[in-house]
Order: sequence, then C-alpha cells, then structure tokens
Amino acid sequence: VVVSLPLGLASTLPGPAGGVFSIISSAVEGFVGVFIAVLYTHAFLDLRRLHEASAPAPLI
Repeated sequence: VVVSLPLGLASTLPGPAGGVFSIISSAVEGFVGVFIAVLYTHAFLDLRRLHEASAPAPLI
C-alpha cells in the first residue's frame, strides 16, 4: 500500500510520465506478489515442520 498507492496515483499523469509510472507500478506489484507467496510458503513449511515434530511416534 505504501508503494502502490503513490505509484497508482502517479500513473494517472498525462503523457509519457503516466505510462512510465504505470509500468513501474506493475513491476512493483509483481515483485510484492512473489514476495508474499514466498513468505506464505515459508510460514507453511515452518508450521508443518513443527506439527510433524510434535506428532506422537507410531505404535507399530
């Protein structure tokens, strides 16, 4: 939000400046999306590892 909102507002500028800010905004949103996906994956794997470590041993 801190980066996307100002870039989104700047992309409404007329002329080539608006196009440049639109491209930059799209790139930033792509990087943020990838970062969030990596963050969620890391959190999931950590939680799964903790869950498997706390599971009781099989009785067989």
